[in-house]
Amino acid sequence: MTAPRRMAGLAASSVLAVAAAAHVGWAFGSSRPAADREQAASMFAGSEYAPGPAACLTVAGLLATAAALAAGAGGRHPLARLGRAGVAGTLIVRGVAGLTGNTERLGPWRVSD
Repeated sequence: MTAPRRMAGLAASSVLAVAAAAHVGWAFGSSRPAADREQAASMFAGSEYAPGPAACLTVAGLLATAAALAAGAGGRHPLARLGRAGVAGTLIVRGVAGLTGNTERLGPWRVSD
């Protein structure tokens, strides 16, 4: 693996790991970086209500797995490569939904105004 590709993988892995840690914090009642949980729900999910602990921990686990794959876990094994493609696709869909104001289509929560 080339040095720039390795650095990109480590950078992506770091961002995904921080996102996983944030979801663990939210599962246990944190609202950071927002002032309260309602503001955090509006900022990140476009919803009036924050997802529950089970949903936050599920996402945290998926993000931690994504971080490991981005860091190179599994090497060039076909399943690892498929996993990386799945991570990329999922993040693209989530990003587009957030940018276009269609986050509510991704989950069963109620959208805020």
